[in-house]
Amino acid sequence: MDRCILLLLLLYLINPSFSVFFHISDIHFDPIENPTVYNSTTRCRNPLYYNEHYNPHDTELYPPTEYYYEVGGKYGRYGCDAPCSLVASTILSMSELVADPDFIIMSGDSASHALSFTDQNYSIVELSNYFQKFFPTTSVYFTIGNNDAWPDYTIQCDDPQYGLFLDAWARWIPSNQNSTFLKMGAYSVNQTSSLHIISINTILYSTHHPNASYPVKDPCGQFQWLSDQLSSALEGNQKVYITGHILPGLDSAFFQPLWLQQYGATFINLLIQYEPIIAGLFFGHLH
Repeated sequence: MDRCILLLLLLYLINPSFSVFFHISDIHFDPIENPTVYNSTTRCRNPLYYNEHYNPHDTELYPPTEYYYEVGGKYGRYGCDAPCSLVASTILSMSELVADPDFIIMSGDSASHALSFTDQNYSIVELSNYFQKFFPTTSVYFTIGNNDAWPDYTIQCDDPQYGLFLDAWARWIPSNQNSTFLKMGAYSVNQTSSLHIISINTILYSTHHPNASYPVKDPCGQFQWLSDQLSSALEGNQKVYITGHILPGLDSAFFQPLWLQQYGATFINLLIQYEPIIAGLFFGHLH
């Protein structure tokens, strides 16, 4: 589910047993939006740009035009994605609230809707640069969202797009995870000796994925890899946080499954098997 608003602005979590951290998701950073110029008829951008990059999946999720404000303010307006001003203000406020958190989880959809391939990649890179600017010593663990893929939801095993994401996020992804990330878009990190963070690519399991009509048992081998990571954490007496973008449940707007049933069942079985060590699940997408 996609809506052009900032999700979960600042979910500030404190767990004395582990860490102090932020969870933020679905920023949908639009580097070309000008909310003070374009009115409701242009959907926040020059209409020529929008027409060139038309995507029916995006337009069906816009609110009715009667809910649009004629002119947006400095930080954008309802019905638009997040402009530079809103993104910078939000991340700055995070840094003022907690200057040096132990880590940040960003659970997908860095990019705005209906961007060109070049602008979409720029959006992802620039968002990572904002986090680096305001949190220079903090690890930020990004997850791939459906709008980060281009076109929307379109990403496969060994997809060249993984290399673009890795270029943007390499400062925070351990180099020993590069081959896994380039294969399936997933990685894991030993945040501390007692906490292991696993980022999985949930786009592979989506009912909107291009392969949804002919699913395979374990796309890209990610379930087996996840099982191996959980087994290793169990042996190492570590707790685990799992972060992904699309959660394995129902779409709260259309009441439709978000994952294919067989993938949801496999994931839930893993959660049951490793329940003693799984301390948190962090997703986004619904907003």
